[in-house]
Amino acid sequence: MKKEFWVTAALAALALQLAVPLAMIWKSEHVIKGETVYFLSRPVDPFDAFRGRFVTLSITDTATWTDETPEPSSALSGKKIWVRFIKDKDDMMKAVEARRTKTDAEGIWLRIPLSGHVYNGKSVNLELPFNRFYMEEKSAIEADKLLAGGRGRNHKIVTAVRVLDGEAVLTDVLVDGQPIREFVKAKRAE
Repeated sequence: MKKEFWVTAALAALALQLAVPLAMIWKSEHVIKGETVYFLSRPVDPFDAFRGRFVTLSITDTATWTDETPEPSSALSGKKIWVRFIKDKDDMMKAVEARRTKTDAEGIWLRIPLSGHVYNGKSVNLELPFNRFYMEEKSAIEADKLLAGGRGRNHKIVTAVRVLDGEAVLTDVLVDGQPIREFVKAKRAE
């Protein structure tokens, strides 16, 4: 009887260990079926000792808080809010409103964690959560050398994101209109 319990417990633990990453993969794969939108961004230092090399992107924006202002304003910090984005004249996404609940207003709605506060009851500073693009280590180092610091200002860097049902998955980084992997390959050939 004891042996059966431990075998069942071990199988349940194994199933749980498999279920969590599989659910995360399924969620990302589901979102990839969504619409592609673009955010203007800039690269920053791409190294993490535990996760390896990647391109870290800084994507920030400001939206108007259209819901009632929470008291105190830090009550929402870290909680997920809905942010509505519309395309600007260059087809880049621009945040226009943030609130606790989604409305029927036109645009792309994303549910993201609020990393700051609601200022003066009117504006919200946003840091968008899709900020890591993983690359092969050698290419990531080369991308860092080509784009980090002031060198990135000489290029238009755009983050391609797929969105569906309020969720987002980063799919590519474009440098001057071409995927970052091709940009690095072209610079290598020069």
